Amino acid sequence: MSRSRSSIKALAIAAGVLVVVLLFAEIGVRATGVIDFPLYHADDVIGYIPEPNQQGSFLHKNTWILNDKSQGTTRWAPNGNRDLLLLGDSLVWGGNMLRQEEKLGPLLEKKLPGWRVWPASAGSWSIANEVTYLDLHPDVESEADVIVWVVNTGDLDRPSRWSSEETHPRTRPISALVYAFKKYALPWISGKLRAAPPPDPAAAPPSMPALLPETEAALHARITKLRAEYPGRKILFVLYADQSQLPPDAEADEAFYRKFRDHLRSNLDASIDIVEVRDDPRWKRALYRDGIHPSGAGDDVLAEIILEHLNLAPASQ
Repeated sequence: MSRSRSSIKALAIAAGVLVVVLLFAEIGVRATGVIDFPLYHADDVIGYIPEPNQQGSFLHKNTWILNDKSQGTTRWAPNGNRDLLLLGDSLVWGGNMLRQEEKLGPLLEKKLPGWRVWPASAGSWSIANEVTYLDLHPDVESEADVIVWVVNTGDLDRPSRWSSEETHPRTRPISALVYAFKKYALPWISGKLRAAPPPDPAAAPPSMPALLPETEAALHARITKLRAEYPGRKILFVLYADQSQLPPDAEADEAFYRKFRDHLRSNLDASIDIVEVRDDPRWKRALYRDGIHPSGAGDDVLAEIILEHLNLAPASQ
């Protein structure tokens, strides 16, 4: 009997120690700021969009802010005839790994004194999501004196829909410890344990994104509307290439890249320019932080490329 009581007591002590350890681990993980990230609204209209009126600092160093129009900047306040609307997906969004001042919108605004830049974006949006954003915010569209639309070869696919709390969280996780383990530790452990299979020469190549007629039609209709209602407005499309579409590795994706570019051009007004980032001699592999996204330095160069093609005069001139 005494032995049984001793075992129960030992188990109770071990359980208590475990609870204390997990509690301190939870407090420690929360203290890092790992769950200080933007939250999203999801619905059947736009799919998902960053919740308006938020700000924070991921890991206590990567600041971020969203205004009342879900734009990655301060309060929406049109700036007369010097408002630039910046549309895009994660290339504009920037994500948690960049500080606010390293993202494309703030860099453009810094380089263009007297102008306001209004970035409207979300990770993995397609052009269809971006057109819906304009539908939901007609005042943003009407106030824009310049529109810069950043696209890549996946953006004529179907509209993106919400699918995961890990990629587009709608609420703060109950446990920061569990969240961090699932999002960061578990993929790293799985990658270490799982040996990469040898390449299979007979395997089918990875499928390319779709060029969806419905998305092309939505883009064409929006451009037609913009040209009819605002005939003098400057619009620039920025075609951004991921690393696999840069020389000398472009062969596999080159045909699709060119096909996407042709489809994009066919849905634009003849007066709208398309700047191809990969053709600029300043654009290098060293400017990527992963297979597709630019680093802070990459955003800085990208901002220079965009401004050179826009040729806008600062307010002081």
